[in-house]
Amino acid sequence: MHEVSIINNLIQRLREEIADRDDVQQVEVIFLKIGEMSCAAPSALESAFDVVRRGTEFESTELNIEPVPLKVRCQACEVEKVIEPGPLNCPDCGSRKTKIVSGDSLYLDSIQYR
Repeated sequence: MHEVSIINNLIQRLREEIADRDDVQQVEVIFLKIGEMSCAAPSALESAFDVVRRGTEFESTELNIEPVPLKVRCQACEVEKVIEPGPLNCPDCGSRKTKIVSGDSLYLDSIQYR
């Protein structure tokens, strides 16, 4: 389950980020964006977060996950559209010459703290 290592890395990054900041008393919410093709399951990330945060300074922190739909841009007809995960063919012309615009990554969007 690579979601546990993702959460461990996230917690470590947050610790480093807030270590030298006097204005952060508590991280209240962590906002993640997760693409449909990021290979990370939101429910598994939530479960991993619940386990990893126990007994840490993030025990009362919430995890907010926002899904990012898969969007492709067709190089043949230049249309840009959201598609379902699967074949990356252009939904308009059927071309296979598409590039992923969004929906294939996982990243920390922001944190809310007090």
